[in-house]
Amino acid sequence: MTSADTRTRCDGADCRKKTAGPAELAAPRLRLCPGCLHLFTQRLRQLPGLYAELEEVLSAGPRTEGRERTTGGPVPSGLPFNAAAADVRADIIATLGSWGGLVVTQRGVPAPERTVRALAGLLMRHAGWLAAHPAAADATREVARLERAAHRVARRETLRRVSVGDCVAPGCTGRLVTVVRGGGADSGAGIQCDADPSHAWPGRLWTELRRALRGGQDSGQEAGQEGGNPRRSAG
Repeated sequence: MTSADTRTRCDGADCRKKTAGPAELAAPRLRLCPGCLHLFTQRLRQLPGLYAELEEVLSAGPRTEGRERTTGGPVPSGLPFNAAAADVRADIIATLGSWGGLVVTQRGVPAPERTVRALAGLLMRHAGWLAAHPAAADATREVARLERAAHRVARRETLRRVSVGDCVAPGCTGRLVTVVRGGGADSGAGIQCDADPSHAWPGRLWTELRRALRGGQDSGQEAGQEGGNPRRSAG
């Protein structure tokens, strides 16, 4: 293969034309075909939204629209911590930060804030320059990997808060809710009262709580033999 042939072949990680021969590049100086350049910018555009979705997965709570956190705060009491979501979020920041650093250093542009939205915006603005860079193949591959990983974790861990019933704590008028993850309840999330967070039951006490919800006095005493009476533990 000649050097001229090499320059006409798309370096994009997802270029479907590679098996059929050299792809037509978006421009003579670029290393990406139009399709791969479009995919690259499209994935960059999606990453801020995916990053926000992963925050919802991470905290198992409703996402605050228009807000993006780059540092983790305390996980809400009684709710699960999703390590996979945390890892992907950290990877997104680190990878975009690395490519952003390349752009800033070699192009002499101001460094953006270290947020996904700002870093992705910087890379989109300089997508044409990156498409002509010798590292274009690595850039498209790493951004594709981030997008796939974020989709995989966010979609698999789609969260819903489902009402279980009235709170069984004496005198409480709240409702008991649990987190449903994908197709079923996550026993690690526990059940919590929406009026008083101290009224909470971990997965190991779900059987006892179910008996208490049925309202049977005898079953309530039975629950107290293993792990404590739910009404009493809720106080």
